[in-house]
Amino acid sequence: MGIVTGMVAGMNQVSIQTLAIVVIASWSTFFSFLILKGLEKWIDLRVTSVEEVQGLDTVLHEETGYSDL
Repeated sequence: MGIVTGMVAGMNQVSIQTLAIVVIASWSTFFSFLILKGLEKWIDLRVTSVEEVQGLDTVLHEETGYSDL
């Protein structure tokens, strides 16, 4: 009887922890999305496709990362 009771209590704890993982992952995703959308209003979070083709080393840092290419 003690083993069964312990297993039931253990499964209850596992289900609580699983729920906590899902809640925290959802919370983090939601607020990260809100923060990034807010930042996007003031600064560009992505480079343009032209800048990407030119190379980010050249565009952002005015340097060449790989001179032999």
